[in-house]
Amino acid sequence: MAEKTAQIIQVRSRESFVHRFHGDGGPREIEIFEEEIRHAWADDLSITESQKVAVIRRYLGSAVKDELACYPAELIADPEKLLATLRRAYGESKSVSRLTLELHQCRQGRNEGLRMYSQRIRRKFLTLKSRQRDSGQREANDTDLRDIFIDGILDEGLKLHLRQRRLEQPSCSFFDVREIALKLCDDGGESVEINSISCPIEEKGNNTVTRHQRGTTLDLEDRLKRLEENKNEMKTDIDDIRKKIEEINFRKY
Repeated sequence: MAEKTAQIIQVRSRESFVHRFHGDGGPREIEIFEEEIRHAWADDLSITESQKVAVIRRYLGSAVKDELACYPAELIADPEKLLATLRRAYGESKSVSRLTLELHQCRQGRNEGLRMYSQRIRRKFLTLKSRQRDSGQREANDTDLRDIFIDGILDEGLKLHLRQRRLEQPSCSFFDVREIALKLCDDGGESVEINSISCPIEEKGNNTVTRHQRGTTLDLEDRLKRLEENKNEMKTDIDDIRKKIEEINFRKY
């Protein structure tokens, strides 16, 4: 009788699912892929750097592997450098200044629930942070996300309530104000009427208007400051585009 060889199967207590990355799904595809890869890394606390690289390469499509073959070894032998290389090749191509402007202009749509709006603005925020990190620039922080989220809320009553809470608790996070906003919404996602919000007693009457105006002024000044910081970079981008257009027109003749 032939001997039976015992087969040992290792089963991990938890395992993250990672979609195969083909590089043809637009900037959002690489963002989702990176999130899934980092979750997969977190499943194994003893994972080494080389094993992290192996996990990434395991889920790459053939076209993406062909692209990586064009890069020097030092850019694909380190897990963080490998992810950065993939972001540059397949991620968002807009400049930091453009992404910053788009984030500050993000507003809740009239038919958009608060939950969907908060998810959408967070995706824009993470895209900007990733671009800033790859460009070696200072990354936006949670306070920026919190303030822009509040500014973009459609319901003025809810917006006022969150600004008052921010004045009382300056250290509150995006998560904190989002949770408050969702609890104040009738169905966990839709806007509420102004009269349905109960403000603290000291905030009522004339004092409410005064503090609201002060909060609004500070918000606008802070947003203006951030936009001015990116003005020079935007001007540089515009000058570069004009220069390229001039070069193309010159070659025609």
